[in-house]
Parts: sequence; structure tokens; C-alpha cells
Amino acid sequence: MGAQKDDGNAPGYDPQAVDRESPVRRVTLSPFTLARHPVTNAEYGVFVRDSGKEAPAHWEEGRIPEGKEDHPVVHASWKDAVAFCEWLSSRLSKDSEERVVRLPTEAEWEYAARGSEGRRFPWPEEKGEPTDRLANFGDSVGDTTPVGSYPEGATPEGVHDLAGNVWEWCSDRFGEYPPDDEESPTGPKDGASRVLRGGSFSFAPRYLRAAFRLDGHPGYRYGLIGFRVLVESPGGL
Repeated sequence: MGAQKDDGNAPGYDPQAVDRESPVRRVTLSPFTLARHPVTNAEYGVFVRDSGKEAPAHWEEGRIPEGKEDHPVVHASWKDAVAFCEWLSSRLSKDSEERVVRLPTEAEWEYAARGSEGRRFPWPEEKGEPTDRLANFGDSVGDTTPVGSYPEGATPEGVHDLAGNVWEWCSDRFGEYPPDDEESPTGPKDGASRVLRGGSFSFAPRYLRAAFRLDGHPGYRYGLIGFRVLVESPGGL
């Protein structure tokens, strides 16, 4: 996990790496299932109707913008994303069978994007740097696009939109990486900001790198930020 630009023969080498991506270390994770795409407006709309929670501010009179049902929801804070996960966990849990749905940790998100081979971007290495066939970035579209619109940019496992379209909240607080190897890390115990990953439709290609990390206040709502969910089970739902 992580990236460094000082030694081309060492693990995690990336010529565009920045300090906040270091040190590179080995992380061990338990099995999990990550959603194929970010939560959409249509999916978030069910949550709003069922829970009575406030709709995103740009939804006029609480309605999804026309034609954007399959776009990723935006203007959802980290706290909103956690509330969605708690609601979905409750909806999916039946009798004694508990379903734990939550935001991915930073380590889980990065593993999904990089794979065991440590890719620089979510797609296979032979596809190279980001292009408009692989992701929505650099204001080439100027807005979000429906989830799954860039199948060539999916991971080999079939996870879409891990680069571009919207930044995605992770569960962790933002902080410096520890120097030692870790098992199922959940991030620092203290800190106000939360981790964001993946880049967005308006950010440059270097921010789409799978090791890049950004931080955001958990109460803020932005038009560039969404989220996807994880299930604590290798078998999914």
C-alpha cells in the first residue's frame, strides 16, 4: 500500500507519487465485497424517501435532477454516507442474519483499485495513462456521467469508476501512514478530516492514480464527492 518516487526498483514506485502516499508498506486485509459502482441518485433517493433524511441541496423540491437517476449521488457528506450505510445494513439484515454495510477503509479501497499487482490506475497496466475511453476526468465532460459509462476503465475484477467521475469517501480519518506493516487498518484514532479517493470529473490525470489521497471535512457536501459501499462478506449480498 502506498507509493514512492525515489527508487524505481522498490515496491510502490510511481514517478508522480507525493509525500502523503508514503511510506510504502505491506497491508493484510480480510475478505470483503465492494460495490461495482458508486451509489447512484436513484439508490440514494430510496434512502431519502424511506428514512426521511434530507435530500441533497441541488435536488429541487427533493427530486432527483432529470436524467441523472444513474449518475453518482453528490453533495452527500461523509456523515450522510455513513447514515446511508446504516440504513442499508438495517434493510438487508433479516432475522439473525446480520448484513454489515459500510464505507470501505482506505486500505480496502486502494486494494480494490490496485489489485495484488499494485497497479497505478484501476485498469490493467497495459492500457496506460488515463484517456477519455477509460475515465471521466479533466473537465472533458464537465459533469458526472452515469455509473459504468467507462467499461474499459474497470478493474480486472469488474469494479467501475474507481478513477474519475466523483471522489469517494472512505471510513478512515486522514493522517500520515505508519511506518510498519499492518493488518486490516482502520486509520488514525484522531483527526477531523476523512479520506477521499479516486479523483473526479474535473481533476487532472495525476489525481486518478490509485495511491493518491485527499482529505475532506466529514460534514462538507460537494458536487465532486460521492461514495460507494462495502459488505463485510466475501460473498456479497
